[in-house]
Amino acid sequence: MVESQYWKRRGMDPEGWGATLELIILRNSAPHWGGEILQDFGSRQCASLDTTSMCPCCQQSRIALLPNTCGHAACAKCWGRRVEEQLPKGEEQTHDFHALCCESGCGVAISWGLVRGICVDYSEAVRCHVASVDATFRAQEKRRLCERCGKRSYDFRTNPSCDHAFCEGCWLSYVEAESSVDIDLPALPCLHSNCSELISGCLESRLCHESESFRSLCERGRAVIQCTAPAGVPNVDALSLRNMQSCC
Repeated sequence: MVESQYWKRRGMDPEGWGATLELIILRNSAPHWGGEILQDFGSRQCASLDTTSMCPCCQQSRIALLPNTCGHAACAKCWGRRVEEQLPKGEEQTHDFHALCCESGCGVAISWGLVRGICVDYSEAVRCHVASVDATFRAQEKRRLCERCGKRSYDFRTNPSCDHAFCEGCWLSYVEAESSVDIDLPALPCLHSNCSELISGCLESRLCHESESFRSLCERGRAVIQCTAPAGVPNVDALSLRNMQSCC
């Protein structure tokens, strides 16, 4: 629900924006792992259906194709599926495993750059295999997991009041739910279960921008502070006000 409201407020098409995000990720990942994408988008920032290519493997229109070292190309989904189909089973897991190219009859192995840099984002089984043989990848994956939802995320937001960090989706779901339940709160505490620090700073600004209900709560809180702060006590924040109210 929060996600659909996000796109609606911006007048964006979720499918088109999803393709744009996929292209951005491929543009960043492919060169880093020694690969390339077979599509020239120039300086355009957004992908569109007019800039797709036909994947020779699945015969579907894709935002970009990626070549193997042998020169054969396919979309990221097909490379991921191809590697997954050839993964060793059970005790056969080995560091020297090599999946073969998507092209029928080609005996060239799929490059580690494609497997490690691209296929892990298109196949959970491939991600698990790479994590089992690559300690660096394992450590990176652990850092990418949101403590709240347990999902991989590249978009963590940190509360400057306490330094607790969660993915933006969890923050948004939390403030949307809490600001709708108790409209008398002057502010919301951190999402972390054992933290009483308030959401503040750049995180508060970001969530106010993304959530209308949270923005309304913050505006009400600021108005309450201005109206109820004791005379002669400057710069009373929401936490101090909440403590005052709890003592009354």
